Formats: sequence, C-alpha cells, structure tokens
Amino acid sequence: MQKLAVEAVARYTEAAEECTQGAQAQERTVGDVLRRTFDEAVKEEGLQGEALKVFADSWQFREKLQRTFDGFFSTDDVSLAFAREYESLDGPNLPVPGGYQALAQLLAQGMDVRTGHCVSSIQYGAWGALVSCSNGAQFQADVVLVTTSVGVLQAQHATLFNPPLPDWKVEALFGVHIGVADKLFIEFEIEPEQCAEAAAWLSGHGTQQTSPAHTTASLSIQPSPNTSGVHTCVPITAPG
Repeated sequence: MQKLAVEAVARYTEAAEECTQGAQAQERTVGDVLRRTFDEAVKEEGLQGEALKVFADSWQFREKLQRTFDGFFSTDDVSLAFAREYESLDGPNLPVPGGYQALAQLLAQGMDVRTGHCVSSIQYGAWGALVSCSNGAQFQADVVLVTTSVGVLQAQHATLFNPPLPDWKVEALFGVHIGVADKLFIEFEIEPEQCAEAAAWLSGHGTQQTSPAHTTASLSIQPSPNTSGVHTCVPITAPG
C-alpha cells in the first residue's frame, strides 16, 4: 500500500507538470487535467476497493498540499494559462537569512522611500500621473505602479483613480477572488518511515465543514532541523 501511495503522489506530480507544458484542447482548468490523469491512472492500474481508497487519499493529500503552495482553494478556479506562466528555477529551495525583509532593505538602499503617506488619489493621463496623499503631499511621475492587494483595489478603485479605471479592468479585477491561507507548525516525535503514511491520514482527517465555506487543511511532514523529531507544516486554505 505504501508503494501505491508513492505512485499516486508521483502521478499527481506528472499531471501538474503537464499543466505547465501542454494539455488537451478541451481542457481549460488545472482541475480538468488532474481529473483526466486520475481517471486514467485508476483505469490503467485496475484499482478498486482498498487499493483505490489508498490511491485516492494519497492523491488528495498531494492536491491539497499543492493548493496551499499556489494559494487557491479549488483547482477548477485556476486557468491553464496561469499554470503555463509558472517558471521553475534550477536548484533546491533556499531560505533567506533574516527573512524577506532583509531583501527588501537591500533593494531599498539608495532609493527615496517615503513611509506614513496614505495615498488618497491617483490622477493619470498622457502627461503622466499625480499621486495625492492624505497628509497633503503630492508626487508627480511618468508612471505609477500600484501594488496593493486585490481586496484593497476592489474596495477603493472607484475613488482611488481619476479618471476611473476602464470597465474591462474593473471586470477583470472582480473576476479574481480572495482566499485565506494560513500555516501552522506542529512538532512531534515520529519515525521517519511513518511520515508519508501519517501525512496522508492527517490530510484525510483535516477537512472541516464550515458555513458557508469549506476549510481544507493539508500537511507536509519533514525532519525537524533542531530536534530529534519532525515538524509538520499545516497550510490551511479557504475560498474567498
């Protein structure tokens, strides 16, 4: 059964890679590709009964984990166009010493960074742009790059931009939904060979029904760097 669980995770990984490289013409979302690949694997292996359950549970664990990595609740919400824009860099993941703040501070050296300036309006046109702040300060520029969250733009776009954003941009803005992604870290003692089995079980028992939204928890278990045990990273996602 452990071999079957590993096979399910491997098949999922292959399907995810297919999303970034090419898919069948009628497939529009990541979910379309994953469902087809799952059905093909079940038919090819002739899975049924307990074997099918193990394969499905392991596949579900891997899918939940991927959703928390990419920040979406449902694979049916993700266009294949998004997947094809993803670029994997060579080499392993690299933790940033001191956190990402260290990168921000390094990149900000020599730049004129203003804090405490709450932007109240952005006027723009062929002549450039004028940014007005609530404290009375104004800044003129050739171009303004707005990096607020989707939620802020949805709530304030009508009063923030002058002239208002064109209808096609507003439509695109409200076509994006906001989800919730949190991570919990739990540390406990477990034998390394039990990690995969424990992760699959915890993933299968980590889904809660809330009203009106579903909350999905998935776990990734890794050796703990500071203790003899292991730690789990539990990303929790919910729809917007």
